[in-house]
Amino acid sequence: MYMNWNASLKPKYEERSEGSEPRSEKIKKVVKFICEQKTHFQLADDNFISTATMFETRDNGDVGEEEYGMADVKEAQRLAKLVNEKFPNEFKMNLSTCDEWVLLEIEEKSL
Repeated sequence: MYMNWNASLKPKYEERSEGSEPRSEKIKKVVKFICEQKTHFQLADDNFISTATMFETRDNGDVGEEEYGMADVKEAQRLAKLVNEKFPNEFKMNLSTCDEWVLLEIEEKSL
């Protein structure tokens, strides 16, 4: 069972870090869509461009060993698949790991 940690983020769709460009309408929609999923990924919104965003987790990673958890990788893959189904050909996604973190970067595709 997943806890929806993003429930507290819903009012923050419009908020951005100081110096960031406002989110594009497409990014707003995909952020809202992912935040509504039952996931343990959290919005990691330190992107300073309007056409990209990132979600992250280390819930199943081993902090001491600095190793990511395969359950987190599978969840990122699930989210990417859902985004592709909901918004076909609108976004490019990059799944990456850094120590115990699993990152899902989402960027608008250029026309």
